Amino acid sequence: MTRAMLFVAVLPLACADQSNQTATESSTSEGSTAGPCSSPERPPVEGELVTVIPDSGNLLCGGSMAHMDWFVARLMERFQVDPSAVDPSICFVWKDSVEEVAELCDKTELLRGCAMGQTTISAFAPLDHELVHNVSNWVGYPPAFFREGIAVAHQGYDGLLNKEHLPNPQDPLDFMEMSVSELGAVSNGDGYEVAGRFTGYLMSVHGMDAYLRLYASLASNADLSQIDEAFREALGVTLEESVADYLNTWTDCWSDPLISECNAPEIAWDGAALEYEGVVDCDNDDAIGPYEYEAIATRAVVQRTITITEDSLYELRLAGDTQESSSQPDVSPLGSFPVHGVSLYGCGPCGEGYMETVEGGTPRLKRLKPGKYSLRLHGLRFEPGPVAFSLKRVP
Repeated sequence: MTRAMLFVAVLPLACADQSNQTATESSTSEGSTAGPCSSPERPPVEGELVTVIPDSGNLLCGGSMAHMDWFVARLMERFQVDPSAVDPSICFVWKDSVEEVAELCDKTELLRGCAMGQTTISAFAPLDHELVHNVSNWVGYPPAFFREGIAVAHQGYDGLLNKEHLPNPQDPLDFMEMSVSELGAVSNGDGYEVAGRFTGYLMSVHGMDAYLRLYASLASNADLSQIDEAFREALGVTLEESVADYLNTWTDCWSDPLISECNAPEIAWDGAALEYEGVVDCDNDDAIGPYEYEAIATRAVVQRTITITEDSLYELRLAGDTQESSSQPDVSPLGSFPVHGVSLYGCGPCGEGYMETVEGGTPRLKRLKPGKYSLRLHGLRFEPGPVAFSLKRVP
């Protein structure tokens, strides 16, 4: 299980003169090169849509810029943002510490990152959660529950190994009027998780057109009665009806389109047995990372996909591991540190079939349904090398 571990803020501001600005709802697309982006201390790393301003010593893996550019472009398509109507450039300021991030984000609590207009300030790179905010700012600026919900529902893995989510029966109404700080303060990250789950439900049940109408129509300070009115107009249901249906049908479902992960190159196989060896090397152009956190967790990920053709039990095993396979995951629910291994996760509308195996752990046994799966190779940033594994259908 992975709870929503991001504690972030998104403000509808440009980055210029942050210490003197106050939050307003009007500035959602301006200022993408202001503040830390206008006079960087270090040479920028420029992509087509994203420009990274790194602190000294912060080096991106070879595929990270392409990943961020592609991710932002696909988000703009999904959120129906016309690139000709906005300045699509995003500035990503990559700092050395969460303390520096908090200072630039004008927050007293420590933050992994924040989005201000079209600028992201982060202690990690990449940090797709904040890039979602950068793009969704062009759509609207609803209450924090919906802003964080759309980010959590599109953030993908962010380099983490564990992607399994346990059922969460909590009522979205308990969180819907919370601020960003209040959502982040809920134990186990449940405030963010429920927001992401409910957003996934709304997008899956009503479609993106209706969901985006709802998102754009909500004011940042909307109360429950105003949210209910917006639900009636955009979705044709009351807020109470929508929440009741969610609680009856969706609390054990986690919907994230995995925009990047599920569009990675596909590994061909016969559907019965696969032996595969890939290389995780941060210098290669298919490696994404380093997802660095104050030099503690430096990891790289290579993304692939695979298609399961038959509903069956499958075994995932690292090459050379002779242990008996187990259906129980080895990693902690909050496992965010780098590992050497491989993981799978379903690309369906309600992701399922998560399985992983890591060096020092046990081979994994899991029932998988037919469909497309994200398959990721995990490695250490400073220890490049092969990741070899087998996947086989178990009679």
